[in-house]
Amino acid sequence: MDDLTAAKRLLDENPENTCALSLHGKSAVSRGRGISPLLSVLDGKENWKGACAADTVVGRAAALLYCLIGVRAVYARVAEDGAAKVFEERGIELVFERRTENIINRKGTGMCPMNVAVRNISSPKEAYAVLKEAYDGESAKWLSV
Repeated sequence: MDDLTAAKRLLDENPENTCALSLHGKSAVSRGRGISPLLSVLDGKENWKGACAADTVVGRAAALLYCLIGVRAVYARVAEDGAAKVFEERGIELVFERRTENIINRKGTGMCPMNVAVRNISSPKEAYAVLKEAYDGESAKWLSV
């Protein structure tokens, strides 16, 4: 089974899973919300360069973080147009179920604040610094599977 299929299978096997990574038989899942799983990967010691990811929702902010992680492909249940553009510019494969113009915030009152924070940023490193500063949620845990 290829890494993208493995990541998608991990995402789908438990409704609480929000994100999955797979790299040559090594896999992990997270149940964290928003960009917290990606910030945790970037703050951690494990190298996921070349991995494939599966995620519930991928906006521009998440796409820039995935670029910094170094993934080669991403499956998203919902992908934002801004994320698709980021991946296309960097040659990262994106497979999605549904594409949308914008990701809406959890209250349904406007755009995702993380995507707003990086709307004019194209550098993944710069985006990470801005998002790290802007994010006020809990750090996500990853479970090796």
